[in-house]
Amino acid sequence: MKWLSRIFAAVVVIGLVVAGTMYWLGSRDGPQVASALPEGDAPAAVIARGKYLTQIGNCVGCHTAVDTPEFSGGSGLKTEFGTFFAPNITPDAQHGIGNWTADDFWHALHNGKAPDGSLLYPAFPYQSYSHLSRADTDAIYSYLKTLPGSDRQAPAHELQPPFNMRFLLAFWRALYFRPADAVARTEPSDDALVRGRHLVEGVAHCAECHTPRDSLGGMDQSRFLQGGKMTDGIWYAPALTGDTDGGLGAWSAQDIAQLLLTGASAHGAVVGPMSEALRGVQYLNQQDVSDIAVYLKSLPAVGLKTERSGEVNNTLYSMGKKIYGQYCAACHQADGKGVAQAWPALDGNSLVRGRDVTGLLRVIMDGGFTPTTAQTPQPYGMPPFRHFLSDLEIAAAATYIRNTWGNESGGVNQRDVNRVRNMD
Repeated sequence: MKWLSRIFAAVVVIGLVVAGTMYWLGSRDGPQVASALPEGDAPAAVIARGKYLTQIGNCVGCHTAVDTPEFSGGSGLKTEFGTFFAPNITPDAQHGIGNWTADDFWHALHNGKAPDGSLLYPAFPYQSYSHLSRADTDAIYSYLKTLPGSDRQAPAHELQPPFNMRFLLAFWRALYFRPADAVARTEPSDDALVRGRHLVEGVAHCAECHTPRDSLGGMDQSRFLQGGKMTDGIWYAPALTGDTDGGLGAWSAQDIAQLLLTGASAHGAVVGPMSEALRGVQYLNQQDVSDIAVYLKSLPAVGLKTERSGEVNNTLYSMGKKIYGQYCAACHQADGKGVAQAWPALDGNSLVRGRDVTGLLRVIMDGGFTPTTAQTPQPYGMPPFRHFLSDLEIAAAATYIRNTWGNESGGVNQRDVNRVRNMD
């Protein structure tokens, strides 16, 4: 039986080697880039740049809970792995980043590591922030250091086993994370497409929502920006590729810029989690929003096709046509084109046409407003229909708008509506 013992020992050794290699891969740092910050206070221009980047990245959205000082720690982000809480990033020495150096801050954003070397959970989007240049990381750090300190202690993460065992992150990172080549981003580019890519991949962190993830929460980089289901199970972030069906193929660069600055365009309006992101990207300057649009329009089509959700019930369709005429057409118009800068078009709308109808049904039931922005301080809203339309009537309305004008997206049934009605 010695041969069995030898085989077992060999398997153990191989397993240890593989585990050790993966742990090393998941723990290593990218190339160090030296800070150019001067001794003492940062120049006003650097602080202003940091404030701008902090705004468009919407750092305040995650790092501020309701009725608490800004940047003093966020409300919970619920995921299938548990609830994550963003930390206090004010200059408080005990509970914030007051004792952090510029290098500490760089390592957090670029390498996903705390000052003590512990690995950060990727609920903090360091996979994207790793693409920031050292100059931009230093600028954000310099701005945060000018804020009032808060002694608020942010709650600890509430994670399910085994996800609460932080050392396992090394194995996750070995599969999904490599620090970006920050050296290549040291010098500003004269190419609008390159500048736009840096913004999309970095501070705007678009891939965090618009790239599909697998069961371990890792982004599928082979399907970069091809659309993804949000962690709340309700919303779907559409593809940003050049596909006409499901992507931005029919959008102009001006349409993209308009949506980012105002929350609405000829192709639809911002709803769901993108409303939170819009709190930041609305502050993009004209150069940057133009560069983002140029980059996104450069992305090729990848052959996406929106799958139909089911067969269209003709009785439901006819009922939906009447409901649409009674409740919807006054705003969204009989031709589904909406009214510019007021009510979004439904014809060609990615939320309407998507295979997953959860977000659409949530909007019909709960209504709401497009986000308030500097350019749209008083946006138009939509009333909720949850309380006076039945599941059958909502299914009928959804079936009609998904299969009228240029939309051919399949039917919706009462079970779909009931499922969404009973969500938290």
